[in-house]
Amino acid sequence: MTVQINPAIIFIKAATALVRERGSRAGAIEALQESGNMQSAMILRSAVGDTGENLIQPSPASDGFLQSVRPQSILGRLRGVRTVPFEVEFPVESAPGSAYWVGAGLAKPVAKLSLTSAPLPPTKLAVITVVRGAVARLAGPAAEASIQQSLTASVAQATDEGFLSDGAGVSGAQPAGILHGVSGIAATA
Repeated sequence: MTVQINPAIIFIKAATALVRERGSRAGAIEALQESGNMQSAMILRSAVGDTGENLIQPSPASDGFLQSVRPQSILGRLRGVRTVPFEVEFPVESAPGSAYWVGAGLAKPVAKLSLTSAPLPPTKLAVITVVRGAVARLAGPAAEASIQQSLTASVAQATDEGFLSDGAGVSGAQPAGILHGVSGIAATA
């Protein structure tokens, strides 16, 4: 019988194994393999030192964690959002087309929509949390679920704050907020 593991828990199992093994990646990998947590062991094997380049590559574990974040974030709940891969040119509207009211039988004006293209550079959102050694050593399903809930909430909040900001973003580090460059419209009576 195969036991289905919540994909978001795979990250948590890897992290708690690192704590149990006092930071020894080799020890954590061995412990995870011995307990049959091969996907968690694979995360630790593929993790890289200080650049984190492999961390932007999709994996079942990262996809599972992101699936648990999406329903909690504003961006994840938006309908009709187009998903585009990193570093692929995609169309960006630089000047909108126009719509016009016309009478029956009259000529319809033609509007020009201007498009440019831009790549979506990869960025990373990280969360570092401290888990007491005793909690990690005794981590069972309830502790893992609690850690997952905390990490998921932190990532959803940071995603929402960044998405709803008016910040310009930082090239290669943080995307611009949806309100960047938006001018307010004065209310009229």
